[in-house]
Amino acid sequence: MKISFLKISDKEHELRIVRRDGSSDFSLCETRSFLVHDLTHLAFELEAKIQNGFWGLVAQGKTLSELSDRSMIADLSNEAEIMVIEKTVAILQSLIKGRTPGNIVEEFWRQGSNFDWARSEWFELDFVTRVDQRLQGLFGRWKATKYGETMDIVWEDSQQDL
Repeated sequence: MKISFLKISDKEHELRIVRRDGSSDFSLCETRSFLVHDLTHLAFELEAKIQNGFWGLVAQGKTLSELSDRSMIADLSNEAEIMVIEKTVAILQSLIKGRTPGNIVEEFWRQGSNFDWARSEWFELDFVTRVDQRLQGLFGRWKATKYGETMDIVWEDSQQDL
């Protein structure tokens, strides 16, 4: 699947995807709210090599509007894999705001009972560091993207490195 982020302005971008079967989808997004979250999903899902997160589900045919529908999320239990992924991404997106991998891992282990939903392998220092490096690279590419240009990423079902 090809994922394209078209930089329209500092305030908005267009997210466009083209799946292997040729089907496509797009959404106009408010950059401040969605870009960091979407890029964190991408970095995390690539490092975790999962297919049932946001990007994997889009590749499988779910539409962007289906996955952003709050009522769908409300119907899921806290144990559903997509909810565990969402909670993990919500924590990891603080990396782009300067939080360190070590700080995230330390917090996870210090407050273990508050993270009973989490997969511990997703909060190991090596893993969080790899997510951080990938996220910083993606965000750096975005910052270098000029207005009117796209940042293209290929999502491989086999989850190979970009």
